[in-house]
Amino acid sequence: MKLFIKRKALLFPRSCAVCSNNGVYRCHSCFGDPLFCTDCYRTQHQRNPFHCITQWNGQCFQDTSLTDLGLEIYLSHSGNCCPNAQESIYTVFDEDDGWEESSDVDPQDLLDHPSGSILSWSSPPKPKTTTVINKSGVHSLVIKECCYPGSLDYHLQLFEMGLFLSSFACLRTAFTSAVLDDFLLDNLKYSTSAMNYYSMLHSLTSSILPMNVPVS
Repeated sequence: MKLFIKRKALLFPRSCAVCSNNGVYRCHSCFGDPLFCTDCYRTQHQRNPFHCITQWNGQCFQDTSLTDLGLEIYLSHSGNCCPNAQESIYTVFDEDDGWEESSDVDPQDLLDHPSGSILSWSSPPKPKTTTVINKSGVHSLVIKECCYPGSLDYHLQLFEMGLFLSSFACLRTAFTSAVLDDFLLDNLKYSTSAMNYYSMLHSLTSSILPMNVPVS
């Protein structure tokens, strides 16, 4: 019992498993549930974006995500940032067409932009996220595509990384090859329906706060 409680409590000293600095994030998908500081967590999980993490809030460990830590997933270039990438200053969300990004926005566009859209001007824009469904649950990730001229289309870049879009018309939701294989096995062996399987993933992501689960 003491060991069980110890696993759920904060260890002292609160040291990062990599650099021994102050550790506040615990990864429940890594062996031993190690603690990490913010920088080490991003570095160690650049290629493990589907791990489940919690953050020490002073009283207990609270669910959080790698996106909240500023992690970005890069397509092509062996998972590194595209050298030709340009940071977008403004992010526009259109209720009909979805996300649009622009780095050159004329102030007059603030007046001319359709009322059904939101244009970030005075505050830093929120990153565009993609809902990715994996065996570990439903994740909201910032995915950056390769911007080189002649590079593959976005959906093909995702396919190279083992991600399959749910629709080519609305590029907001993707499935990993692992979760598709797992569902196929469940469906063939135990006749699990797609609705029941997704409900299981939904509960696995957050059974206590279902409103926190990303929505496609």
